[in-house]
Amino acid sequence: KTSAEKKLSPQEFCDEIAAKFKEEWALLNLKYDRFIRTTEKDHAKVVQHIFKTLVEKGDIYKASYTGLYCTGCECFLNERELDENGCCPDHKTKPQEVREENYFFRLSAYKDRIIEHIKNNPTFILPEYRANEVLNQLKDVQDISVSRSKESVSWGIPVPDDDSQVIYVWIDALSNYLTGIGYLNNPSLYEKFWPANVHMVGKDILKFHSIYWIALLMAMEIP
Repeated sequence: KTSAEKKLSPQEFCDEIAAKFKEEWALLNLKYDRFIRTTEKDHAKVVQHIFKTLVEKGDIYKASYTGLYCTGCECFLNERELDENGCCPDHKTKPQEVREENYFFRLSAYKDRIIEHIKNNPTFILPEYRANEVLNQLKDVQDISVSRSKESVSWGIPVPDDDSQVIYVWIDALSNYLTGIGYLNNPSLYEKFWPANVHMVGKDILKFHSIYWIALLMAMEIP
């Protein structure tokens, strides 16, 4: 939607954003071994591999769903998560009611394991009050949509064996950490750097990293 407003293709719009990030890292004198973009061919290969593996395991299934979708968060919200005005507390916008047939990841199947992992590893999420925040969010965690209809979102990595859907958004977004260190493509590099000993994220994406990402890694049997 944003790229259309700017009369650009999604790729052109993202090219502009990526350039701004590179400028910021240079300004902050931050250096990186690899600047990864989720439009890279290596990444599409990793994303489709993960998606297909989880389908074969029974951890991804297709279902019809009606829910409140926040485009800023790129996820469905339940009414308990909205503020007193019925808006997303982060983006201050009302979520859209979306009715689609999508693929879902069985996040709820990993709820107990994630809770146990957090409680058994006190330094897993720091500061401590953020760990408590995640434990509260886990109380009513639900399966999550991991695809969108091409009619709604035309731009993205295609779902393997289903031309009507694209993989969207968290399997694609989160697995770039694996792509960046050679998962599937450079085993020696991957073994050197994974598992990471520190992963620093912003507070507004804590839930996605401390719940969704952990569940995906557990499902893939990746440490």
